[in-house]
Amino acid sequence: MSPTLAALTRRGAHWLGSASVLITNEAGSLHWRTLDCVQTGTVLNPPADPTSGSTLTAESKQPLGGVVELSGSAGTYQMQLAAKRTA
Repeated sequence: MSPTLAALTRRGAHWLGSASVLITNEAGSLHWRTLDCVQTGTVLNPPADPTSGSTLTAESKQPLGGVVELSGSAGTYQMQLAAKRTA
C-alpha cells in the first residue's frame, strides 16, 4: 500500500479499489481515451468512443465521464468520474 493511501486508511478511510483514467493532449485537443479498473471492479459506463465525440473542447457544455463499480467493506459502491476542460 502506498504511503499516501496508508495515511488515508489510518484516518478511517477504506480502500475498495482503484481506477485509472487516460486523458491525452493531442495537438492542443484533450481526449478522454480509457477508463479501467486497476485491480478489482467493473466499468459500468465507459467513456464514449474516441472517434465519436469524446474530445474535451473549450465549447464542451457537459463533462465527459464514466462510472466504476467497486465492491468491499460489506457493500458495493459506484464511483463516477468526470473530466471537464476549464481553460
